[in-house]
Amino acid sequence: MPVLTMPAETASRYDDRHYRPLSGQKAHSMLLTPVDRAWQWRNPPRLALALVVLMTLLFVLWHPADQQRREELTQQYRQTLDAVEWPLYETHALRTGQRAEFERLREARGNGDHTSVAMYVGADDSFVKAMLATGQDYLMPEQYDAWKRAREAFDERRSKFADQALGIDPEAFRPITFVTFNLVQPDAWQLLSVLLVLLTAGIALEMALGSGAVLAPDLVVTNAHVV
Repeated sequence: MPVLTMPAETASRYDDRHYRPLSGQKAHSMLLTPVDRAWQWRNPPRLALALVVLMTLLFVLWHPADQQRREELTQQYRQTLDAVEWPLYETHALRTGQRAEFERLREARGNGDHTSVAMYVGADDSFVKAMLATGQDYLMPEQYDAWKRAREAFDERRSKFADQALGIDPEAFRPITFVTFNLVQPDAWQLLSVLLVLLTAGIALEMALGSGAVLAPDLVVTNAHVV
C-alpha cells in the first residue's frame, strides 16, 4: 500500500502541538481591537462614534428637562388625579397581578414618596383604559368628566418625556422609534455603561465586521421589547 507523506517544506510549518502561521501571515486574536486592522483616521468607525455623540447630546439636552417635568407632574397628579385614582387602583392592581408592586407603592405613599406613585400609576395605560371603560360606574358624571380632563392634561405633559417621545408606543406605529428607542438612557450610570460598550466592543465590531454588526444588537433588543 502506498504511504502518503507530507512534503518537507509543508511539514516544517507544523509541529506536533501547535499550528504556526505561515511566514508573513498575521495571527488573529480575540482581543477587543482587531489586530489586523489598524485605526485609520481617514476612515474611523463612524457609526459607533456617532452613537456615542448622539446619546450624550440627548442625555445632556433632555435629561434636565425631564427631571423638572417629573417634579411638576408629581404636583399635578397629587392635585388633580390622586384623590380619584388611588382608591380605585388597588382593585386594578390585584386584578392584574400587581399585588407586590401595589404594596411597594402603598409603602412609598406612606413615606411621603408621591413621585413613585405618580410616575407608576400615572403611566399605567391599562388602568387608564379600565377607567375610561368603567369609570362612570364608580364616579358621579361631574367627577368622571373632571377626571377625564385632568387625565388628558397629565398624559399630554407626560408624552414630553424622552422615553415617551423617542420610545416605542404599541398603539402608535412610528418606524423611527425602532431606532431611537435605545438612544434614551434613564440615568447617568446607565448612559456611561452603554458608552463604554460602544467605545470598546462597538468600535471593534465596526472595524472588523462593519456598521451592521453595531446595529444588530440594538435591533434584537428592540424587537424583544416589542414582543
